[in-house]
Amino acid sequence: MQTGKPSVDPGHLAQGAAKVYIYYRFALSLVLLVIFYSGTASQVFGTHNPQLYLFTSISYTVLATLTLAYLLIWQKNTSSSLLLFTHFFLDLVALTLLIHSSGGPSSGLGLLMLITVAASSLVFSTQPALLTAALASILLLTEELFSAYVLDDSSRAIFPAGLLGFVLFLTAVLFRMLNERLRRSEQIALRESDQAAHLQDLNEMIIQRMLTGIVVVNAAGKIELINNAAIEMLGAEKNDIALGSGTSLRATPALQKGYEAWLSQPWQKLPAFKVSKSSTEIQAKFANLQRSENKSTIIFLEDTRTAAQNAQRLKLASLGRLTGSIAHEIRNPLGAISHAAQLLAGAGREKLKQTSQ
Repeated sequence: MQTGKPSVDPGHLAQGAAKVYIYYRFALSLVLLVIFYSGTASQVFGTHNPQLYLFTSISYTVLATLTLAYLLIWQKNTSSSLLLFTHFFLDLVALTLLIHSSGGPSSGLGLLMLITVAASSLVFSTQPALLTAALASILLLTEELFSAYVLDDSSRAIFPAGLLGFVLFLTAVLFRMLNERLRRSEQIALRESDQAAHLQDLNEMIIQRMLTGIVVVNAAGKIELINNAAIEMLGAEKNDIALGSGTSLRATPALQKGYEAWLSQPWQKLPAFKVSKSSTEIQAKFANLQRSENKSTIIFLEDTRTAAQNAQRLKLASLGRLTGSIAHEIRNPLGAISHAAQLLAGAGREKLKQTSQ
């Protein structure tokens, strides 16, 4: 069994379990102290040694308070494995003293060790989780043997302590298995989250570098996303207009007018518009972007000059193909005529030779 420095699971599960346990031990120490002072359970707690119970309860409360103050004031994380393991060990010692002063495991305080062992199994990801259960069992058996043979308490029995030790080991094993499954689930969730963030960054990069302007507007008419091409087309930099996430579409009246016209008549193709007199014409196309929360609209902005240049290139390409087809159609008859003329010329020469002879 590994007895060196315990290792702590660095994930959120271990951090959360450690913080919850620190709050729990503070509340538990206060409850045990208040119950003893109020006398509501005087026949259960501290029946055999009230002075030891009171001293242990006060010391445990002070320790839990200092630990909680250390967490809240001086340090926000609980990543120190040695410190956490020391807390678990001191808790087991305190609970053992409380059990001894209350008459042994029959008082019911031994069940509180189950929570300590379970918390240790959630915090530690290696063998120290089982080491905590082993220490708890050893402390229980030592307390029973000390009471039975040193203090000569005939009411003590080893079997209940041994049975409780077995339950502690079983709890440690079960919660360790649960811890491993939760850690695997956490790692899978972190990988999927990183992958989703990577894909989101990739999509944003692609959108920002697209030549087509992209604007996403929510139902309230505010911009959710806008790329660099759309900002340039709308002349935001030239006109000192701040277009970004959260900006109202009314900052660009021409686009707002087209958006309102599309909302009233979504089937109609909207004419191109100009942001200013010196700007180029922009063709806007609108499409619904359905979401579970709200209804958004995506706007595609295209510079009409680019569309005209593309149309011109298509015309030139079509004209080139047509010219090649015409040349091919003309070349075939001319080739046939030329071949026929060569045959006639050859036949004429043959006939002249025959007449001359």
